[in-house]
Amino acid sequence: MPTPISKITEQIYVGDSRSAREEGILRSNGITAVVNMAKDLNDPWFPGIKSYKIGLMDGPDPDNYVGYYLGASTCIEILYLGVQEKVLIHCHEGRSRSAAICCIVMAELHGYTLEGAEKELKEKRPEIYIY
Repeated sequence: MPTPISKITEQIYVGDSRSAREEGILRSNGITAVVNMAKDLNDPWFPGIKSYKIGLMDGPDPDNYVGYYLGASTCIEILYLGVQEKVLIHCHEGRSRSAAICCIVMAELHGYTLEGAEKELKEKRPEIYIY
């Protein structure tokens, strides 16, 4: 069973759908925004925590490419405009869709290569699997 939530950087967390539904987990980690990458999941709304839904199906589907762009753009905008923001990026298990978005964001905001971002992410969340 995957770890519910993993801190990747000071501002970026990756998690599963359970972590996004637990207000206590979000608040104890200082999460101020949740980005849901799963098409068939809806997150609850908690006061003071922004919620975004991009909604992608799992797997290497070319129809997902626009969604990956939107997911990464949303996270980058939140983090770039909100210096104190902490973002949880999640999907069902926090293994592939959320991990892929996290790698893109790390590359764009922190200068990683995609391979370097994946390696760093895998050290902090070993269960990731990017297609």
